[in-house]
Formats: sequence, structure tokens, C-alpha cells
Amino acid sequence: MEAKARPNVDESKLMTSMLARHGWVLAGSIALNLMACECEDETALRPSVTTPAPAPAPAPREALVHASRSGLPESVAAITIRLDHDHFALSNTALIATWPEPDRARVAATHPEGEERWPNVEREGTLPTNTRYDAPEIAAALNLARDAELARSQSGAPGVFALRVTPETPWSRVVRVLYASGQAGFSEPRFVLARGGGEVELRLPLPTVNGLAANPAPARLPEGLAERDPQEIANAIRAALAAHPPSGAVAQLPVHNVTLLMSDAGVTVHRDAQRLAAGCTRESIGQEPTIPTTQLNAESLAACLTGAGPSPHGYVITADGALTFERVIAVVEMVSAAGRVSIGVLPST
Repeated sequence: MEAKARPNVDESKLMTSMLARHGWVLAGSIALNLMACECEDETALRPSVTTPAPAPAPAPREALVHASRSGLPESVAAITIRLDHDHFALSNTALIATWPEPDRARVAATHPEGEERWPNVEREGTLPTNTRYDAPEIAAALNLARDAELARSQSGAPGVFALRVTPETPWSRVVRVLYASGQAGFSEPRFVLARGGGEVELRLPLPTVNGLAANPAPARLPEGLAERDPQEIANAIRAALAAHPPSGAVAQLPVHNVTLLMSDAGVTVHRDAQRLAAGCTRESIGQEPTIPTTQLNAESLAACLTGAGPSPHGYVITADGALTFERVIAVVEMVSAAGRVSIGVLPST
């Protein structure tokens, strides 16, 4: 999912200030391919006109991140949101095309006012620029697409949607879409990734907020907590949950949980409130990331998670919102090979 040199500032304050603006935290690196040149024998060389190499073609607008691990299921037709930075487009056309013709005709005859293409739903727009996570237009479009499914069958509302994200989209935009989907009652986002000539899905559960499942009224952090160390934040969240247990509509983040905080510097791993050092077998006495960006790969992550011990209720991954989708999803994908993964965010102030 390349780290730039940063000024020499207090790292813990840098991380917590980023968390306060965006939510919590990855990193990756780019390999450059060099082309070798084979030249003819010098005596055989003849004068020629130098032709400049053609510029590389721009990447398609909807180019996808390529999946790196095996075992991901093939993508199937679903309600789909395409996200390119701040622009989104929702469509259920591919899903409706899988319906038997009698179902399409029957539901089309009951179209809501103004929905002449019903049961097809297509909406596009721009994400809000406020500091909250909600995106009312996306939630409304998902609700309408769900109504189309319910008009066909009363067996239950759909909870699945596919998310196609361009590689350079900031993670904060992805989190906003995930949160809006939770508000609309969709509990299983499926990230569509490229593989060869086809597409696969990385399936994740609903995002969590402060250790709670995303909901329209998430709990808030105590005043001043945004400037504290991540370990203090974890302790405060646990204390708040103990003092005000969540309702049955949301689930408490279990203890003995492994959390990964992703930043430009690398990945910091916590077991409960304990920050882990390199190797993930002991507590850290410094503020450096558990796995620096330059050492971040599938092998180092797997070794770390093994050292951190079991996380029976899954792993929670949080990311600095300024990181690109490509960088974050690479780590999410690698961690998902070790077990269940959910996306964690902090509520914006």
C-alpha cells in the first residue's frame, strides 16, 4: 500500500495528532524495474536519429490494487460502490442483471416515485468535506438499493456490498464510506482487488469505532485524549467501556486483542494496551514502530503476529487517514491471512 523523510519531531505527538484528524494508522514500498540495454558491436554502429521513448500510458481511472495472497474468492455481482478520491458512484445494475426476468418485471411495476429505472439504482456524487465520518448520500443510495432487494424477496435485507477503490485514494475517504455503510445497515464490505485477468474479493466485517461497531451515535473520547500516547488511549477506551457498557446493538472490543496501528513510519502492534517491540514477544520501551516501513512484508508481519500470541476475536487495524488505499489494503490483506480482520477508526471531533 513509500515513506518520506520527516522532520525530527516527537514521534508520539506526531502519531496522536494524525490520529485525531483522521483515525488511526500503514506503510509499504515500491520496487523499481530497471531496463538493461543490449548494444551492437561498436564497429557495426551507424548514425541514427534518436527517437524519444513514448510516455507511459496513464493508469485507467478505475485501476484496482492487485491482490498479493492466494485463497481470496472470486468477485461476484453485488451492490457496488466505486471510489476515486472524493468521487463515488453506486450501482446495483450488475446485481439486478442476475435476477430472473419475471422478478425484474414484477419489481419494476412497483417502482417508487421518480425511480423510472427501478429496480436499477445508480447514484454518484462527491463525499462531504466535514470532519465527521457520515456520508448521507451514500447511506441513502444504499438504503434504496436494499429496498430493491427487499421488493424482490422478504427473506432479509442484504448486508453485503462491493467496494472498488482506486489505489491512490486516501484511507480517510475509504473509512467514511465504510462508516456510512454501517449506518445504512450493511455489515460486510468486500474490497474488490485485481488478480491476473480477473477480480477477487477481500471480505471484512463492519468497521469498529472506539472498540464498538460503527453506529449513528458512536462514543466519544474524553477531552484532551487526542494528544496522549496510543497506550493511554487504549486504557481510556477500556475504562469508558467498563463504565458505560454498550447496548445490545453494538459489540464490545474483547480483551486479549491484537491491534495494529499503521503510520508512515511503519506498523505499531499492541496486545491489549501493551505496545510490543520488534519481534512482538515483549513490551516496547521506546516509541519506534514495531515493524518499520523498510522491514514491512508478509514474512515480518506473520512472525510478529505469531509472537504477539493468539487473537481469538480477530485483529483490529487502524490507519492514518492520509495514507493511500493501496498502502493500507496491502497490510490488511496480509494480516487477513492470519485470521479475521476488522477496520478500526476513532470518532472525529
